[in-house]
Amino acid sequence: MKGVTLNLALGGVAPGGEPTDGGAKTSYLEVAPYGDEKGGVFVVGPDVAAVLDRSSDAFREPSLLSGQQSSTFSKIEIKGPANLQLVTLERAAHGAWRIPSGVPGAPLRAGADAVDGLLRAMYELKADPFVPDSTPVDPSKGGTIEITQLNGEKLIVQFGGPCPADAKLVVAQAKTTPPSTGCVPSVVTERVAAPASMYIDGRAFGLLPGTESAKISEIESIVIEAGGAKIIDAERRGDGLHLRVPSDEQIDKEATDRYLARLSAIAGTLVPGGDPAALGLSPPAGKVTIRRRVDRLTLGGTSGDGGGEDWDQVVELSAPMPEDPAVKDGPQVVYVRRLDDGAILRVPLEVAQPVRLTAAQELRNPNLLSLTPESIVRAHVKPAAEGGYEVAKKSGTWELVSPKGLGADPSSVSAVTATLASLLCQRWAAEKDDGSFGFATPSVVIDLEREVKVTGDAGAEATTFTIELGKESNDATGGVYARVRGRDPICVLPIGKRDALLRAPVDFRNVGFDPLQTPRLVVSRAARSRTVVYSDATKTWSDASDAGSHMVARKLADAIRGLRAEGLVHLGPARPEEGFDAPTLSIEGFDAATTKKKKLVVGGIGKLGDTPIYYVRVEALDATWAVLRGDVDAIVALP
Repeated sequence: MKGVTLNLALGGVAPGGEPTDGGAKTSYLEVAPYGDEKGGVFVVGPDVAAVLDRSSDAFREPSLLSGQQSSTFSKIEIKGPANLQLVTLERAAHGAWRIPSGVPGAPLRAGADAVDGLLRAMYELKADPFVPDSTPVDPSKGGTIEITQLNGEKLIVQFGGPCPADAKLVVAQAKTTPPSTGCVPSVVTERVAAPASMYIDGRAFGLLPGTESAKISEIESIVIEAGGAKIIDAERRGDGLHLRVPSDEQIDKEATDRYLARLSAIAGTLVPGGDPAALGLSPPAGKVTIRRRVDRLTLGGTSGDGGGEDWDQVVELSAPMPEDPAVKDGPQVVYVRRLDDGAILRVPLEVAQPVRLTAAQELRNPNLLSLTPESIVRAHVKPAAEGGYEVAKKSGTWELVSPKGLGADPSSVSAVTATLASLLCQRWAAEKDDGSFGFATPSVVIDLEREVKVTGDAGAEATTFTIELGKESNDATGGVYARVRGRDPICVLPIGKRDALLRAPVDFRNVGFDPLQTPRLVVSRAARSRTVVYSDATKTWSDASDAGSHMVARKLADAIRGLRAEGLVHLGPARPEEGFDAPTLSIEGFDAATTKKKKLVVGGIGKLGDTPIYYVRVEALDATWAVLRGDVDAIVALP
């Protein structure tokens, strides 16, 4: 420092001073010279001593690849035990990677995810700890990584055999001058030893290694053609896509991201040596071109270079074909050929939807209907089977119009209106009904009415709608076909939405007994019956005949009052399997004037999901309820 040299000498432990939590103590430190003085001896804290008392390994670059960035790699060769060639990867155009040989159909594009995993594993080739360079390395038990950089220089790392410092680690050595030897986690070497087949890219459209470069926001344009005509021609504008074909319109960010995510995810199974003519690819039925913007950093530049280049990816498509020609009405597939490497993929028809003739439907607003829960004033759900219901809002209060007498549960009605206002299509299936979607005899019909406030001369909006649900879609989406009557497009709704709408929003309190409304309870079982009465004066239950145990009467009344519906099994008449032909027991509730107010009939034992229950019906109400088996058994067990 400006001609001054300091010599520091760390001495022994200094007596006195408080040790740290780990037991470390202060130490002597000699500094010479010190300013104009001859130097001196000082007492320093354990943290200072720890910094000085480190081996030279602490200052070495831990990476056995000398800290090189993967963007500078042009070729990676990995050999396993016995010098077996596992995989060779070469840098391809636009920063992508390819497998030049060693797999069927090679050269092939390498998958970004697989390459990413390999590069991350190589990044973790860090010595922890370093060991002497004389430590034996046995590549016959591990392998060799040879990396060629863009400038032609090579990096070679051999690994294999247990680490002398920790047998759970693997010893590895970089063949540099001088060599660098250390221990690395065994999981790193296991990942490096993956076979070449793991690197085959099954995607129709290539991504680039690295999370930043795999973003769908890098897709700049897309053109889809069929029969020589454009189905979609769109380019990036702002945070969405701007369509030129089939119409001139701007697609919002949400719809754009949803569509491009499905587009980027199109993947299938490699068909090595497939005959293009036999697979409907010569000539193809369609063609897709996407343009991805490749950042300069991905191309081997630096973060300050800026700019980049465009990567046009082109695939050809077959028409839909049976996956197995011998299976009638079996699954269909689309064959996709990537022009950059010639690979042919077998893609399930559902997965290929974003690039088929109906591709424009993928960019349509996913809402089956645009309305709010608050605007709905009536909903009539009519399944083809029994069990429909109708609710209507009257003077701000929801009522169950049918089935009569059950009463509406406000929170359940709110769930119904919220579901109706959020019918988002998983996908649009077709522009028009060709008779194959099950609308000739809909599985469910839903009549809706909404309140619309019209001001001035804005004109009246539609206030009534009818939603029709057809049959279930026979694909991986697990949906049901749906449409709004009078509108052509057909979408696929989640089955869960349908099931939620089929649950009638009825008041579950129909099953319980209110002691203030029914102070007299009669329990009948076979030929026996027992009556208990509630006294408002004494606030106690007793047997009506003043005979028997008051304690038993109270337990019986408490058990009856504790009955609650676990769920609504179904609306409509009782079913034979529910056991009401020979009921377990019946419970009647009377008011003080002995006028019957309610009667429950308990049928047989069943299950609601995995829960043991009894089937229960309330007289004059057309529904079967589920009550926990234990609650009914508590009544049956009393004398």
